[in-house]
Amino acid sequence: MHTLSPMTISEQQPILNLPVTVEAEERDLFLFTGSRFLSHCKIRLAAGCQPDYWVFLDLRSKIGQQLLIRSDHDLPELRNLLRWTREPVTETKREDEERLRPRYHFTTRRGWLNDPNGLIWHDGQYHLYYQHNPFGTHWGAMHWGHATSPDLIHWQHHPIAMYPHAAHDFCFSGSIILDASNRTGLGSRNQPPLLAFFTSTGRGECMRYSLDHGFTWHEYGANPVWVHSPADPDDHRPPAGRGRDPRVFYHSESAAWIMVTYEEAANGEHTIVFCRSEDLLHWRQTSAIAGFYECPECFPLFLENGDSVPLWVLWGADGSHYIGDFDGHRFDPRTPVQRCVYGDWYAAQTYTTLAPGDGRRVAFAWLRTNFPSGVPFNQQMTIPVCVGLRGDRQHPRLIVNPVEELEKHFCAVEELCPQSGDSLRTGCDAGRWRLRLCPGESSSFTYLEVGQTRLAIEWDTNTLIFRNERIERLTHVQAPLKLDIFWDRASVEIFVDHGDLLLVDGGVIAPAKLGVLSLAPEAVVAASHIAEWCS
Repeated sequence: MHTLSPMTISEQQPILNLPVTVEAEERDLFLFTGSRFLSHCKIRLAAGCQPDYWVFLDLRSKIGQQLLIRSDHDLPELRNLLRWTREPVTETKREDEERLRPRYHFTTRRGWLNDPNGLIWHDGQYHLYYQHNPFGTHWGAMHWGHATSPDLIHWQHHPIAMYPHAAHDFCFSGSIILDASNRTGLGSRNQPPLLAFFTSTGRGECMRYSLDHGFTWHEYGANPVWVHSPADPDDHRPPAGRGRDPRVFYHSESAAWIMVTYEEAANGEHTIVFCRSEDLLHWRQTSAIAGFYECPECFPLFLENGDSVPLWVLWGADGSHYIGDFDGHRFDPRTPVQRCVYGDWYAAQTYTTLAPGDGRRVAFAWLRTNFPSGVPFNQQMTIPVCVGLRGDRQHPRLIVNPVEELEKHFCAVEELCPQSGDSLRTGCDAGRWRLRLCPGESSSFTYLEVGQTRLAIEWDTNTLIFRNERIERLTHVQAPLKLDIFWDRASVEIFVDHGDLLLVDGGVIAPAKLGVLSLAPEAVVAASHIAEWCS
């Protein structure tokens, strides 16, 4: 193991910048502050060439400490590659970085993101944590990134919230709750702790706590709090291979905390496991239900019709879900497996709490999008959505709609109104198109395009065709099709029939297609309104 001589983290230049080129071989660096492990970094260092971009670690919380960097590789040039600054280095080889960055979808400043984690409203701020590789634009070396917002729209980035526990022991997905009564004893009545439950890839389901409103996290001394025991003694997979992604919430009716996790048998069978705890420290399994793959979410919802008894939703990473009943011990489905989201939506999580009086269930999902090589960030989040229930207790279904906070950030463009057969260049790189289509007398088929995304409609079969997938509408045949379409520089999200369906398409839109809206000649337009993102 090769070690660089210690470097003092100074108040004047507390940000460590490292140069990256996508063509280099990936190397492992191990960072320590004094004798304490800080991070395991997998990075393609730009040595002897111009960097494609720089990545950084904000070490302001470590000012005055000594930073050590170790590696299995002999890196005599490493010290000369590092750059200490007061603000992150923003130099890139590409000149189109900010042109490609989405206007109103959350992206990390540098590196990779995927699953939203730990969504919680706390002290007037929405917290968004997320799976994050700060050292490159590929998946791996998972940390928890962190941002906050007063309105779900405008985000302030913060230093990395959670680092790996040890080398090769990364922080996979999880959730955050407020221990308001200090049941764990990790805080006090006047300073109750936030608790983050997450998968430690080398240990199992672990917990960390925060006493400063979610910005600094401390390891719970008795981790892990839950381990997925292998049913087969010959199953030698690491803990994260057997189970992961703890979602914790309080179930008031049975007066216990619930942990919902994904578990995978050695034969690949997918299961969602339910555990209970009275103190958030000791957990016991109560039931399991087969079928969904990773990143489970479980929450109550009231029907739109004003029913006073909630139903429960259980979903997996791709949005497949059951609607049923949950008594604090087991989930009993009322419906078969359903879907209302399609495309590049993945690993959605809802906010554990919202402001007092806000009864919504708000969610973000990972919007899977590969940005071009050399761009210093990769992937994005969906727009925030509000989920609800439509129908009745015998035939409930999940609906998804954009949150109302988005409304005031779009400005109507009155002179733009595409009609049948039009291909309209709006000049807007980010916008919203609301329209209503009706079946025509002479054709049972029509389509529209937003950028590179096509949605086709077969009126006689009541079917939508999206990315070669046939999706049945939930309204009656020949009903007008109501669409609310959001486009940005690298995505299109289509809300169908007031939230019955959500179709998500991630991908950088070519300049020639960006902001171009097209309607087939046979399309019958009953209403069409365009607005530009103006925030």
